[in-house]
Amino acid sequence: MGQDLDLSINNGLVVAPQGRVHADIGIREGKIVALAGSGELGRSKRTIDASGKWVLPGVIDPHVHFHMWERPFEGDVISETRAAAAGGVTTIGLYVLLKDDGQTAAIFERGGGRIDSAAEYREEYERHAVVDAYLQVMLPEENLDRSILAAHREGIRFFKVTWGRKQFNDKWVLRAFETIARLGKPCRAMVHAENLDLCEEYIERVRSSGRNDPAAWTDGRPSFCEAEHMDRYIRLAVQARCPLYFVHITIGEGVDIVARAKAQGADVIGETCPQYLTHTVDTPVFQRAPQLAKVNPPIRDAASNQKLWDGLGQGILECVGSDHSPRTLAEKKGTVWEVPPGLGNTTEMILPVLISEGVSKGRLSLEQAVAISAYNPARRFGLYPRKGVLCPGSDADVVIVDPNKKVKLDASLLHSRSDYSIYEGWEFQGWPTCTIVRGRVVVEDGEIVCEGGTGLCLTS
Repeated sequence: MGQDLDLSINNGLVVAPQGRVHADIGIREGKIVALAGSGELGRSKRTIDASGKWVLPGVIDPHVHFHMWERPFEGDVISETRAAAAGGVTTIGLYVLLKDDGQTAAIFERGGGRIDSAAEYREEYERHAVVDAYLQVMLPEENLDRSILAAHREGIRFFKVTWGRKQFNDKWVLRAFETIARLGKPCRAMVHAENLDLCEEYIERVRSSGRNDPAAWTDGRPSFCEAEHMDRYIRLAVQARCPLYFVHITIGEGVDIVARAKAQGADVIGETCPQYLTHTVDTPVFQRAPQLAKVNPPIRDAASNQKLWDGLGQGILECVGSDHSPRTLAEKKGTVWEVPPGLGNTTEMILPVLISEGVSKGRLSLEQAVAISAYNPARRFGLYPRKGVLCPGSDADVVIVDPNKKVKLDASLLHSRSDYSIYEGWEFQGWPTCTIVRGRVVVEDGEIVCEGGTGLCLTS
């Protein structure tokens, strides 16, 4: 090798979307420098024995919310990047809320105040984080074009045009799509697909009936509101020649909508989330506490669960994001109409769900799980080949999974500020045991072993 390695990972099964091989991985100065046969790497300052384990690229979670409204930014970065790392996540796509200043500057809102530049935002993130991140903006409710250009000057390339709080005028959305298209790739429009005018009507109907059951929120935001928005926004994006990314698809019909758009040549990517693969309004946790089911878009039914798995297995849906917004039981105290949306700790559960509910149950191959969790988001968000693969020259972002480890989930085992989990009591087969971010061991045997201030906030 010429020089001693900083770290080697030996005797593991290294997995890529294209296949798997038993190999040793050599790491120096935060980068992968070699993949070799057993005993061929030479000397290393530290060696991790991965015998009997799977060695995967670190998970990229493209859909994370911190510091939303009332919560301080620093606290969420400290707790939630550790939660991400414990689940094998090494990079997060962090949404920031952009505020229009009436001129041309990008001013970002956060819990506890405002911040005046993406550079300042990145610096504060890096003071406390243990995993890497890239920024993507939630646009303000007006002056979309001006806000897109301001964020782009700050090095941000991904723009959430609609995000579930207000119905945007179609002409605003079309102009936003045209602006993003002119900026060129990797820039991409991101859409929360729900017709909120119709949702408002249905919520009022359901709420006025006095219901507070787990299905109340779902019936107040029915599936056709999501399907209608997906169809309409695909048409607008095609007209504008704008690359489109649908966040958190919940409905089985959404798989067919994305498949049709792709077949017609549209540049459309579909994402779903662990909760939409595993939970329905009849899941016991929601029967016991209906308010915990409140999330936007809402939890659906078993048929949608299965169709979303099919979409991932067929490659129609390409990514799984957590839509992580860490809530506590105290924050979720009240009726479904009173509590804030959000399901608690989900970023820590992406890989366990894909492995245990996907691979172990024959819904996905291990190679497909790697593509969905790492390779695809790296390519779609301008991070490849630095992220998403285990190849010489790539960042040494690695998660080691013990396929034989069984875990009965208890919220006390997790690392988020959330003090509950919608997966409480579930049994998982296959669990991440070690997470490495740019060559630094962050999690070992399920414990955080790294101080904050080691994560980077990247630009595309």
